[in-house]
Amino acid sequence: MQKSPSSKRREFTRRDNQYAEAIKLDLVFDGFTYQKWGHSQKCKRNDWLIFSEGDTYTVDNEYFLQHFKKQSPGRWKKVGKICAEEAEENGFVQTLEGKTNYKKGDFIVWNHEKGGDQYAIPRIVFHDKYGAVEFEKLNQPRTEIQYNYLNSVKEKNEEAARSSRTNHILHWCLQLTSIIASALVPILLSLVKTTKVEYAMAVAGAVATVTSAVQGFGNFEEVSLKQKHMSSQLETLIMSFEGGKEDFNGNDGFDKFMEEYEEVLKAEIWKND
Repeated sequence: MQKSPSSKRREFTRRDNQYAEAIKLDLVFDGFTYQKWGHSQKCKRNDWLIFSEGDTYTVDNEYFLQHFKKQSPGRWKKVGKICAEEAEENGFVQTLEGKTNYKKGDFIVWNHEKGGDQYAIPRIVFHDKYGAVEFEKLNQPRTEIQYNYLNSVKEKNEEAARSSRTNHILHWCLQLTSIIASALVPILLSLVKTTKVEYAMAVAGAVATVTSAVQGFGNFEEVSLKQKHMSSQLETLIMSFEGGKEDFNGNDGFDKFMEEYEEVLKAEIWKND
């Protein structure tokens, strides 16, 4: 069935690393049709042949010139905002080239808030190519105190992510050092026992013992996993709030957001002792 835009549509932009190779079919021909997206698609003279992330299709010339910007010879990037919403059931949309089937959970896309040209993109492909405009901030802090509180949550999220990366690096550095030091002991034992060799062997053994002890005491990998999980939880919470999740709507929405944040901090899994 044909899909019309609703109040659930949100604004998105193409991710910075998404480009397409494009060739204008500036040839004298009557056009052709091809099968794609569950239906027959038509291509006209002066339309564009697109190669994007292993996918090949054609785009109407007028549409292409309005929505694509040249980056280098043959390389183009789609620019501007789009409006999209998740499909609640299976259906199809009528495009400039033909019809496109979509499944529940896929995204129906319009070029303007009020509609316009439309097409459908599979869910996984859509999230890979598009990002919400500033998380599509449907919920906003209403006071300076709320604004500062939200920023502190974001800082906590960034701190947890940094801590996770640091502890992960420390874990593997100590692990590698311990392995190398332990491996040196039998090698040194096989050499002629001189004072220098014995000294080096003693140092290697000491290093292996100390690094193993430090690693066991610090639990760096365990802390890294906990902080990574915490960062993921906080990022989801922030995006849910700013993305207009129903739980955070209304006058008490920010209070609910604060409650969930405090619950994350209190959770036993985040305790390092």
